[in-house]
Amino acid sequence: MQARILLFCGAILGAFGVALAAMGDHLVRGGVDAAAYHGFETAVRYQMYHALALLALGAWSRQQTSRSTAAAAILFLIGTAGFSGGLYLRIVFPQVDLVWIVPVGGTLLIAGWLVAAAAACAGRAGTQPGPQPHSADSVPGQ
Repeated sequence: MQARILLFCGAILGAFGVALAAMGDHLVRGGVDAAAYHGFETAVRYQMYHALALLALGAWSRQQTSRSTAAAAILFLIGTAGFSGGLYLRIVFPQVDLVWIVPVGGTLLIAGWLVAAAAACAGRAGTQPGPQPHSADSVPGQ
């Protein structure tokens, strides 16, 4: 996965996290019970953690790309959608039984962290070099 895509996804996830946190403080807090509001705060917190994780993976991918970093990023995105999204849906649709989505999302987040750890341990093995900077002295075609 390209670094700019990871950076974009991390930034968008972070922006929505901030917007949802503000909305939750102004709109959700008074409209739901304490347990539901706690779930909302947990969803926002985990969304922000994984927005930062995607930004870190994007920076890492600029240095070296690998299938493992791409896999970790995909697990973070899908896991955040399941974990945080499931908690958000519980508040919006309390009558619908969506309880299974949250642990599946959490499991994917854990898997993403484990894949990222494996990628870190692998070092440069199995990686493809990222974009190489061009020297100011080099002239294309010579």
